[in-house]
Amino acid sequence: MISMSEKHDVLYKYFYDGLGKQTIAKQMGLSKNTVKKYITSFEESKEKLLKKGVNISKDKMIEMMVEEPKYDASSRSNTVVTHEMLDKLKAFITENERKLSLGIRKQSMNAQTMYESLIDSGFKVSYPTVVRHVRKLIGDRKNEAFIKQIYEYGEVCEFDWGEVKLEIAGKLKSFRMAAFATAKGNYRFAVLYRKEQMQHFLDAHVKFFEHVGGVYKTVVYDNMKVAVANFVGPHEKEATVDLKKIALYYGFNYRFCNVRSGNEKGHVEKSVEYIRQQAFSGNIRFNSDEDANKHLEAVLAKLNNYVRKYLDNKSPREVLEDEKQYLIHLLPTYDVAKVTELRVDKYSTIIVEGNRYSVPDTLVGKFVTVKIYTDKLNCYYDKNEVASHTRNYGQQQWTMTIEHYKNTLLKKPGALPGSLAFSQLSEQLKSIFTEYYKDAPKDFVHLIELISENGVNKILSVIDKLKQKHIQVNTEHIKVFVNNTDNISYYIVNKDDVNTEIEKNCRNALKTYGSMLTNDSELKEAANA
Repeated sequence: MISMSEKHDVLYKYFYDGLGKQTIAKQMGLSKNTVKKYITSFEESKEKLLKKGVNISKDKMIEMMVEEPKYDASSRSNTVVTHEMLDKLKAFITENERKLSLGIRKQSMNAQTMYESLIDSGFKVSYPTVVRHVRKLIGDRKNEAFIKQIYEYGEVCEFDWGEVKLEIAGKLKSFRMAAFATAKGNYRFAVLYRKEQMQHFLDAHVKFFEHVGGVYKTVVYDNMKVAVANFVGPHEKEATVDLKKIALYYGFNYRFCNVRSGNEKGHVEKSVEYIRQQAFSGNIRFNSDEDANKHLEAVLAKLNNYVRKYLDNKSPREVLEDEKQYLIHLLPTYDVAKVTELRVDKYSTIIVEGNRYSVPDTLVGKFVTVKIYTDKLNCYYDKNEVASHTRNYGQQQWTMTIEHYKNTLLKKPGALPGSLAFSQLSEQLKSIFTEYYKDAPKDFVHLIELISENGVNKILSVIDKLKQKHIQVNTEHIKVFVNNTDNISYYIVNKDDVNTEIEKNCRNALKTYGSMLTNDSELKEAANA
């Protein structure tokens, strides 16, 4: 396709310079048919104008009649966009509709993500082509605009929350994604949490600062409740006590956006959407929270290693390395735990956010100090740790440790098989109980105590050795093997083996004694008997 300027030159050479069509085509490196087409089109248009009686100069006529060259593409067929590719686009849109029905609209695939997926699948197609066909299927979408700012090294990073919904072990769960973005290099960091509480807010800061190896001078927030305690005036906000404490500890300043002004922290505002698209618009099924966070970490590592032209052909990770010398020196890890005192109830449990956690049954009715973290909680009595549990984010869930009920179960061993604590044992221990302790539950309680002291792997190893030697599996035998592993081959409980061993030892003793008393023939005979 020739340009408008070339078409203009063709007409001027023909009408003003008087050159022939073949000469024009040779001079301009064009096809003779192309030159002929534009001259013929001009003359036909001119004739139509003159027939209407319009009196117009030649220069004006050329100005009106010369326009962008166009080709008729109505009869063309798609050579790149195949039926298979269209089917994939339709599948993406169908999956988006499914996510919309689940309430996770923000994790729907956009045109950019669809394009990247098609490229990964081996299709050769341009991004504008994908956009054009997506728009035909789902319509146009308005884009949000941001104002570009200039930042110095180590000056500003931004924080925001985003919602992510994932299928964990087949069940749809809602997560809150805490996301940071650096203003200078647009380095991204994010962590998934089950809730948007103060402990999660503080924990995200600690993880980010330790991840980048320093602290930015200013952190920018919107008007989230974990950061803003009160609105003092139209543009004045008072920070929460916990934000003041962590800012004072690490030495950073904080700034809040105006209401409904997400563009004031455009880096992280856009980053939340971008991270969510890249990490969770395709795969939303994971076995555990930990697996989902590992997947997120891997995606972020990939994103932060991309080289960006607007960063002087550097990746965000490379810019971060340049920034580190300008960051505030990192202090030891800030303790983000929420500390509270709770009374132990009659089930020997404490209640945290509707969920129960066991403590030793000797503490029933007493108060214990509980430190609540994002992923665990630790219980203390008289400054000594008495229990530690993985934090549960369900509703009305019980987290039990059978060792905590040792004293009660020794008094009531019959209650063991039907207890909730027993149901939460590992399948290995349940199997051991069923095979060896079904008629001796009290003995099993002692075994649990032995496991808490030595570890389950060691006990399982001892049980395997007992089985190999055909020795009865019970707690007393296990205890002997655990405490006397060097002499394990001499511990024999079979009656016939005992008699054989005694006879052997007696004969050896008599032989030794006989050799010492060489003059006593009777002892010699006894020794040799």
